[in-house]
Amino acid sequence: MSFESEFDEFLNDVVIREGFASRNDYGETTYSGSEKVIARVVFKPELVVTGASEISNAVREVQSTAKVYMGPEPVWSTLDRITLPDGSQPQILAVYAYPDETSDPSLHHQVVVV
Repeated sequence: MSFESEFDEFLNDVVIREGFASRNDYGETTYSGSEKVIARVVFKPELVVTGASEISNAVREVQSTAKVYMGPEPVWSTLDRITLPDGSQPQILAVYAYPDETSDPSLHHQVVVV
């Protein structure tokens, strides 16, 4: 069994992604249409150091509630909105992208920390 097929078997949850669209003058966010994304949600609290983001230039240490593992598409941002299988919509704290192990710079998978 290849790593790719084993990784795909690991993804047994479904999350909903709504991509960031815009923010109005009052700071209210609008999102693009929603899409279902096959993922693996691992609920495990841990401290995460977040870097400067689109929302804040501050580096901070925060408590995360879960990590969401998924394939390379769609590419996520900390401005997107995620709905977990339990219906909660936690703030996206960080998005980590991992490249393929070959010299090809394509993306292999992503981890969204919430």
